Amino acid sequence: MADDNKDEHKDNNNDQYCLRDTHFKILHVSNHDQYSPTEQVLNEALQLTNKDYELQTLKDRSKLPDDLFDNFDTILLSVWSSIDVQKLGNLLANAVDQGKHVVILLFSNATSYTYPQGRFVTEKYNAITRVPTQSIKGTLGKKYQPNHPIMNGINELTVGTEARRAMGTIPEGEEESIDRIADWDNGNVLIAIRHNKPGLITEITCSFGTNGAIKDAKKLLNNALRLDRRKHPAINADVLRICPSKLWKLFAEDLGNQLNTDELNDVTFTFNEIKENVDVNASNATAVKANRGLLSLLSPVFRKMFQNQKISTVAIKDSDSKSFKLFIQYFYGMDPQITASNVGAISYLAQHYSVKGLQKMCDLFLKESISIDNVVSILESLHSCHQESSKQQFFEKCKGWMTAQTSIESIVTLFESETFIHTHHEIVNVLLSGFGTRMDATTLWKCVSKWSETKSTRYSVVTNSYAIHEEDAKEGTEVTQVTSIKYSKWLTIREQFPFHRLPINVLSTSVLPLNILTKEMALRVLSHKTFGHESALVNYCISDNPAPFSATDQFLPHNLDKYDISLQDYELRVKAKTASPIYGKCPMRSGNIYEWTVRIIEFQNAWIGFGMDVVNDDRKANDAFPGRFTKNSYGIYTQNSQMQCRFNNKNLNTISQGTSNGLTITFRYDSTRGTLNVFANETQNYTFTDINVNETYHPSFRTAPTTTWTIKYLSRPFI
Repeated sequence: MADDNKDEHKDNNNDQYCLRDTHFKILHVSNHDQYSPTEQVLNEALQLTNKDYELQTLKDRSKLPDDLFDNFDTILLSVWSSIDVQKLGNLLANAVDQGKHVVILLFSNATSYTYPQGRFVTEKYNAITRVPTQSIKGTLGKKYQPNHPIMNGINELTVGTEARRAMGTIPEGEEESIDRIADWDNGNVLIAIRHNKPGLITEITCSFGTNGAIKDAKKLLNNALRLDRRKHPAINADVLRICPSKLWKLFAEDLGNQLNTDELNDVTFTFNEIKENVDVNASNATAVKANRGLLSLLSPVFRKMFQNQKISTVAIKDSDSKSFKLFIQYFYGMDPQITASNVGAISYLAQHYSVKGLQKMCDLFLKESISIDNVVSILESLHSCHQESSKQQFFEKCKGWMTAQTSIESIVTLFESETFIHTHHEIVNVLLSGFGTRMDATTLWKCVSKWSETKSTRYSVVTNSYAIHEEDAKEGTEVTQVTSIKYSKWLTIREQFPFHRLPINVLSTSVLPLNILTKEMALRVLSHKTFGHESALVNYCISDNPAPFSATDQFLPHNLDKYDISLQDYELRVKAKTASPIYGKCPMRSGNIYEWTVRIIEFQNAWIGFGMDVVNDDRKANDAFPGRFTKNSYGIYTQNSQMQCRFNNKNLNTISQGTSNGLTITFRYDSTRGTLNVFANETQNYTFTDINVNETYHPSFRTAPTTTWTIKYLSRPFI
């Protein structure tokens, strides 16, 4: 009752809001499909009242200029995929800071789909928490603030046939900053508005697409888009109030103006740099001046250095003057201007001098600004500036971003780019580790082969220029050198390349002639092509009577008698007698990466389920599909034209392309990061995250009796 009274008290203060009745401009960011309100629906909604408006739709989601929202009053968000979520979140936060209104509909406010991140999340602009969607029918329930302008004329609202809803709640501890306007009839949040920013953020937890909300839905859209603050009452003219952010900006400007004032600077940092067009006999020293006391405030390293009052000059040997000056700007409250090309240098200096605030800025840059377009530049910057241990820590952060990327097309474009073929082999290793499982293996082989050839040709030219005299050169010398260098380049990256995913014809005609695989690596690749049975493969090669392998080699005994499993052409074929789950024999524990592939041989109009589960007595007693058990259960369920990704009996995502003969589904469980990647024919994919890696999992399967499938890669981890 206390919470109800509090919300009713808020309702008495709704005179601070109004609905626009003058001209305003709206930008709609959507996928232009049935899951978003069409331009026609939005026009019909807006024309219920105020017709003095301009409505535009973002046509190209691949381009998000910094000034995207500058000319608009209201931004409507219903996008659910294929957009730079970090950049989008930063731009939305900037728009709210400028007093603009952001309206967020399903599917832009749930983790099952794309949602704005960056500053929008880290600095708490969202009005509800981000969790997966659920399909729940419902109607308008309790109105906490029935007199709020957004509820004007809203008497009935019903979820349409598109029953998915965002299930977020009001963030804990932020009840004073967010108005809970209304709920669904089951108590879930329907409308919430964050009001503690210069602009408003309104979130509505249902869809307004083709099959979305009905009844007073258009009226609700009208109210949401027209919602605005009234002008604030005039402040006391005798008291000047300045918000903290503006106050700090003024202070930083005054402080920054002192950076080049010699009168206050009492230490000089020198650098011995080679500059172009300078007399080689002249001094190459450059200098950056600063105030010792100011540097000591933020850096314990500088504090200790300047305890000796006689120090007035410091020679810097591990940084260039340009990067160091940007670093020093931070001490004066100025923007250090972190970019993809200098983040390595700035983060190194921040770490070396223990400037924690600047370290956080660099981490934030890596989290929010990394993209397909700049990832190579960022990795090269980190590689050139950091020592091995810290460099690997930063690389891991970049890999974490890579594994979350879903645009296969943009990843392929990166690997085919000039930037990639000229980069360092350490950068190639990081990219292979982060992106290697996302691309078609043959395409990846072509891209990396081009990289090795480019590097080989480049270095052979250098070798020929300086080491071989024309009169001493023999026919074939350059070819031999190129081949040798190409071989050496492959040696630097071969451990990260997924050779096991290449077709056997590519392995035999392209990989083996290069002699880049050790015997152990070759056997490991072959083991993936033969279910991991290295011993069976060896026996086959040296004996007239190869050792057979059977279903018991691959599966736990539970329910095994309910499946027909046969060996045909060294391939286990599986067909259910009854609809019961079976489990792979391979125990998947923390610290390894596991991969297994299922291929559909025969499929009739039915259903299949594949994934991974913790196999204990509770799970054995429950015949649920993979992903549909209540704990430690992850999987996909496909029927007819749809594929659902589920965990712990919750639907996370639905893919429109379902099951057919020949469908190949690969699972990759990384028990070091707690992620499970699912790839279907390498064209559609999904990633489960936050998996409890302390549990031991087994691959799990349940199919209809009308389906026949094969299984590979179960016996061992491949890393």
